[in-house]
Amino acid sequence: MKKLLVSWLLILVCCIFISCGDTVANNDSSNIKGLDGKKTESSSSSPQKETNKKSESSSAISQKEPEYMGNMTVEYDEVNAQHKVFWSFRYEESGDYVPADATIHIRIENDNGEMIFSKDYDVDKNYYSMWTKDTWDSDRLLGCIYITDQALEKGTIDTGTLIISADTYSGSFNETKKLIYNLPLKDMEISIPDLPYEVKELYYDGSIHQKGEVLDFKIAVESIVNKTTFLSYDIKYKVTYNAEGENKTQYANIGYKIKDSEGVVILSSSIIVGQLAQGETIKTSGYITGNFSLGETYTLEFVDI
Repeated sequence: MKKLLVSWLLILVCCIFISCGDTVANNDSSNIKGLDGKKTESSSSSPQKETNKKSESSSAISQKEPEYMGNMTVEYDEVNAQHKVFWSFRYEESGDYVPADATIHIRIENDNGEMIFSKDYDVDKNYYSMWTKDTWDSDRLLGCIYITDQALEKGTIDTGTLIISADTYSGSFNETKKLIYNLPLKDMEISIPDLPYEVKELYYDGSIHQKGEVLDFKIAVESIVNKTTFLSYDIKYKVTYNAEGENKTQYANIGYKIKDSEGVVILSSSIIVGQLAQGETIKTSGYITGNFSLGETYTLEFVDI
């Protein structure tokens, strides 16, 4: 009986020892989970551990491709007659700008629906540099592509939309549209009479009030605003006769008509210059406006009025 009691006591002691060993093992396993970062809050209590985490995160970001494309802007450089197209790439989570290799797709369509430019650019770090702007808090690393006026097809209106998108190793960036101005216009041929050309301003009874000569005349398309064409002109004019006297100073009124290729009068008006006395000559400039079609051929005629 005593032997049986001793045996039961030995068995009970062994069970208690095994149970205590299992509890220690479970506690050790819980601490390892906290140290390896699976429990974020408990492991962040150590400053050294937090520093190591940030270092690893920065290293991981530096090996990633850009996740955000921004700063898409187009500006016109009048001095060099070219458009500058800007963009940037950065890591969305950190804001770091990167000179990423990419294929930049650019199209330009004017407001009359004419596609006047389309090109893909394979860019590398040489396309990027630091740029600044008054409204920015700091300088920015931007890519820049220069598009000269000569590279654009001439159109029938000088405003439009630039569409820019990109492909990188990490994926594609959707199209962004930007307004663009100062697009080159098609030539509009306007023929003028042989010069010098005599014109008269008449009284109501048909007699001559004033007479003069157009010595030189140049006309060209200046711009188009809301489908109204602005033609700029330069004129040199001399008064050769004034019915009110040689020394009488008056405005000179030079009549003209503009006809299209079918002979239809598109515009009938006059250019007023002066004030001039008989024998005086003037050089001046101005604008003629109307609904002209670029690419069309017109004829300008000076007329008596």
